[in-house]
Amino acid sequence: MKYYGTLAIVAGWVFCANAQVNKSNLTGIVRDTSGAAIEGAVVRIQSINTGVSRQEKTGAGGLYRFNLLDHGLYRMEIEQPGFKRFVRERIQLLTGETITLDATLELGQISESVTVSAEVTQLRTESASVGRR
Repeated sequence: MKYYGTLAIVAGWVFCANAQVNKSNLTGIVRDTSGAAIEGAVVRIQSINTGVSRQEKTGAGGLYRFNLLDHGLYRMEIEQPGFKRFVRERIQLLTGETITLDATLELGQISESVTVSAEVTQLRTESASVGRR
């Protein structure tokens, strides 16, 4: 009888571990052109596949982090009064990975924007794991 309880616990762990592998994480630091961290900047990401969006504010040290994202293509916008809007197109998240995308905001008005749309290698330094689509 006690083996059924142990089996149920192990099965629960396996289920939870598999559920986490299907998600991705996106993190980075927002700085100004002098390299100083920007705290309180609004970072928005939107899934190009589903249209679902999320928003976070940068914390101490300019750090932002989005956890448990579905794999796919994303668009990111960062806004802070006194700076141009930063836009990053076509961010590719693969299953089970964490990527780091730092951003540099330029002085200007939010109505002005800096858009990064060229294919740039995204840093995947958080782990050595490989995911599948």
